[in-house]
Order: sequence, then structure tokens, then C-alpha cells
Amino acid sequence: MNDRLCSKNTTSPDIIILGNSISGLSLAYSLIKESPDLNIVVVGPKGRKGSATTAAGAMINAFGELTLNQLSFPAFRERFELAANAMPLWDNLCAELSEYSDRPFNIKWGSYVISNAKGRDGEKHVLQYINKISSEYKYESSIIDPDSIKWYSPAPDAVSNQIISIPDGRVNPHEVLAAYECALTALGVKLIDDKASQFKIAETSVKHQVYISEHKQWLAAEKIVFANGTFAQQLIDQAPVLQKQTPRLLWGAGSALRITFPDWIHQYGGLEPNIFNMDKVIRTIDRGGACGLHVVPRDDGSFYVGASSGVWMEPEDKPRLHAINGISHAVIDEISKAFFYGTIELIGNGFRPVTVDCFPLIGESDISGIWFSNGFKRDGFTCSASVSPKLAKAILGQKNELPEIFKPSRKLISYKSKDIAISEAAVNHAAGDMMHGLHVPSFAYDSYIQNKQISISKIYQQRNIEDFGIHPEVLHFYENDEFFTKINHPKGKAIYADS
Repeated sequence: MNDRLCSKNTTSPDIIILGNSISGLSLAYSLIKESPDLNIVVVGPKGRKGSATTAAGAMINAFGELTLNQLSFPAFRERFELAANAMPLWDNLCAELSEYSDRPFNIKWGSYVISNAKGRDGEKHVLQYINKISSEYKYESSIIDPDSIKWYSPAPDAVSNQIISIPDGRVNPHEVLAAYECALTALGVKLIDDKASQFKIAETSVKHQVYISEHKQWLAAEKIVFANGTFAQQLIDQAPVLQKQTPRLLWGAGSALRITFPDWIHQYGGLEPNIFNMDKVIRTIDRGGACGLHVVPRDDGSFYVGASSGVWMEPEDKPRLHAINGISHAVIDEISKAFFYGTIELIGNGFRPVTVDCFPLIGESDISGIWFSNGFKRDGFTCSASVSPKLAKAILGQKNELPEIFKPSRKLISYKSKDIAISEAAVNHAAGDMMHGLHVPSFAYDSYIQNKQISISKIYQQRNIEDFGIHPEVLHFYENDEFFTKINHPKGKAIYADS
């Protein structure tokens, strides 16, 4: 530890950042670059159990998860642009961080998005829409001949009917986090291996307080940032005034596989030797209201295969069997038969922070000094390159360029319109059912969807929800009485933001 770090007052710093994954570390880095004399403390357990970052494929991903006509709705376009604006910043950021790393690292650009018979009707239209939006934002994308991808070897009933190449990329998240830690230590930021268990809003003083469990110590600062994902919710619950004005954070559980191959496969080739030439991410579009199947090749010869996606009221530490079953079958059938002989290591669960309306919390709350960089769902890693520098400037009282619609103390943002939300929830839930083995004959599909829509409409009626669309991924919280009470959905039209 250097002299400068020792001279700083750890118990009463200028800024306390809760969370030591991508949102917290990138914000600390942006702050110390803007103001090198700041006394910054970052609190988070070194093991990062439950971190979304360490369980992620870390795709630098703006275009691959677009859904049809999504950007016609202002809130969705605003969220998309957080990621789109981050993409051109990542190369320079990696170059900066590589100076603090044992070895340089960089973004490997390029991804394939596939549409095949395993998906729902209309997937080709989604690919065409992704192509259109890529062009609108001045990025190249193109339709690819599946036969030109030599390592792509799906089952006969999963052959692609269209593949597009998009600009999204990938990087190893562990390398990025390690480089941030080295950089912050060198720049005099204090990293505390602990977690906050208690929180007090300033009353008689100007400083807010958090209690860190292992050190059995209170820390106080005028500014505290919740960048610790859904782990923040138990602290927010200790401050009723903050809890009331902030959309609740839910546990977006995700699990994945790390696939390697035994030596004899490397020696003799297995079922498809070209698999070791995979040079880009390959993925489906979003399916079942989730992120679809994606395969990320790693520099060490392994493959990240993800990812399951479920949103829960309480954290589940271990992956669910049906999720792993779905991923393992899909990667063999839809990407390559080569994976049949793969050996697996479970990854996760990592918990994506998901708000009850599925939009992020960025900026200062209505309580002075309480800030958020949270609720990014699956976009936090990508967005950090653009959000953290802007958030740092706002915290330091400089120009605030953060999107007003995502401020932490806000009304709920509707998922498009009520009618569209019901329609898309029916299709997404049906896709999820079919991903896990349900077979619906083509002649019965329309009536199956209609019955889904009727069931979903009854949930809206039961909760007396008008002029508001519930995000399909959190609809089950509205169906269950206990969960509905816990999410504290406000009553009346006045609580909804224009979306």
C-alpha cells in the first residue's frame, strides 16, 4: 500500500461506492481520473459471489438483443443508446487498462446472429430489423451464407434460415476486473474486501453511513453510490423514504457453461474439428423473454455457453436443472454437434440487477448524496464504458448528461403499451415453454397464443392495472399475491412515466 493511500481517512472518505464489479470499479476509475485527489472507497467482497459480471459472457453487446420495432418506444431507444454509445469507447478503455494488466487485452469484434426453425415465427424479421438499426447507427452488418462458417454444424432440424454478421464483440470479464483493480490501487483508491449490511441516511449530519460486516465498522461519506446490483435492495429497505421512491431491484439469475474438450478430441478431431476455429460470438436473438443462446469462444480454447435467465424475489445460489438442460441441448442442436463430447463446468448463478420495470437506475436520487449505477439487467458491462464517465462528472458537480428518464427516484416506465405487453408476453412465454420441450402443432399455435393472452389479461384485471405494460420477464410477480405485495406496485395512472 502506498503512502498516499495510507494517508487517506478510510472511515470518512469523500465518496463510498458499494459494489466492486464492473459498475463500481469503472465508476471509481472515472472519478479518480477526473479528480486525482479524491478520497474514494470501494466496498465489495473479493470473491464476488453472485456477481453478474463474473458469470457473464461479457459480450460488448448493443445490437444482438434488439427485438422487433423496439426502438419505436423512447425509453427503449434511450436504453439502447447507453450501449450503442459505449461501443466505440471500449478499444481505448482496454488500451488504458492494459497498462495496468499483466498482459494486454482487447475487444474481439464481430458476432453472428442466427434464425432457425427452433425459434418462433418472425425471427427473420427481427434479424432484418437488427440490420436496419445497425445501418442507422453507422455500423456494418450483413447477411451471411451459413456454409461460409466452417465451424457451424447444427442438427438438420435446426439449420439456419438466415444469419447476419453484426458489430458486437467480446472480452474476458475477469481480465477487465483485474485490470481495474490494479489501476485503482495504483491511483490511490481504497478497495475494501467486505460488504455493507446496514445503511443510514444522514439526518443530523451531512454524511450518510454504511456498516461493513467483517470489519465491524461504520463508514461515512457525503456521497454514497449503490453500484452493488440487487444486493443494494436490503440496504434500501432500511431507509423507507428511499425505498418508497425507488423501483425495486429483483434478482435476475443467470447460469452458463464453460465447455472444454478432452485431449483425445484435440488429437483426433471429434465430431467437428473446425469447432476450434470459432472466431466470433454466435447467438440466437432473444427468446422466451430472455437473452437466447450464445456461444463465446475464449482465448484459452474453452467456450462460454449461456445463458439461462430468470427473475426471482430471492437469490438462488445454484443453477436450475431445466436451465442447464436447455442450454446443453441447444448448443449441440443449434450450433455444432462437436459439443456433444464437450466437458462442462457450471458458471453461476450470477445475479443481473433487474428493476421491477426492467429499466436502469442512474444518477442521484431525490435524497441528496445518494447515487445509483444499477438495474442494468444484461447491459451493465457494455454500458459501463459510457455511463461511468458521465456519472462521475455528475457526481463531481460538472455537466450532467445522464438520461433523466432513468433517474433513481422516478415513476415506473411502461413496457411499450398494455396491449403490446400482453401480446409479447404471450409469445415470449410460449417460446420459453417450447425451449424447454413443449411441442405445439402448427395448426394449434394461434389458439395456444390466444389462450395465453387471455390468461395474461386476467392478471392485469386482477391487479386493476390500466394504461401500463408489464415487462414479460417480471409478469409472474404480478400473478402471485405475496410477490405482488413485495414489489409494491404503485396504484393509479399518475405513477407511470411517459415511455
